[in-house]
Amino acid sequence: MQRFGVTRPGLPENALKVYSRPPEGALQARHVSAEACESLGALWDHRTESWVLVVRDPAGELLGWQIKGTRDRSFRNFPTGVKKRRSLFGFDWSADSDFVVVVESPLDAVYLATHHVPAVATYGASISLERSRLLSSQWSLVISAFDNDAAGRKATKTLINSPAKINLCVMPYTDDSKDPGEMPIRTLLHNIKTAPSAFVMDL
Repeated sequence: MQRFGVTRPGLPENALKVYSRPPEGALQARHVSAEACESLGALWDHRTESWVLVVRDPAGELLGWQIKGTRDRSFRNFPTGVKKRRSLFGFDWSADSDFVVVVESPLDAVYLATHHVPAVATYGASISLERSRLLSSQWSLVISAFDNDAAGRKATKTLINSPAKINLCVMPYTDDSKDPGEMPIRTLLHNIKTAPSAFVMDL
């Protein structure tokens, strides 16, 4: 598959057949819907009781997945060393929207999608130039909702200073939540709707 001048082989789709839909208990624990999981590509490994979060390139090619444990909150990537710098979790689902909310955790993107908010995730606080360009070219407005910590604030500053020239707003944290997934949905939606432009904020 050719995209951004780089050719990368994908994995076969049937590699995901060993995983299944998340059980009801896992959905309730994260306050997400089965429909949002299916739309964005959040699966479940019953053997290890872990979330399986697909990694695709912008053209939809399967590159691998991220495994998020619920027993020990561990993270593992498959295959080891899978390159995620060109990947935005939830890209296909949100691609036709005028705006998008960008978060770190794929499960936070699923949380927003459960409430019909277009969202993508960066699988962590790393912001590559490829991701910045993709955000800028695909959406007329990007709302940064990275985690409420030093790494999240650094990621937002990276977007502000990106040569991709993103039209960026920054979602404020008005409570003690550490990330969007911890925030009550009514508060989260309000903060997204009222997010000020990044260029009038003192970050």
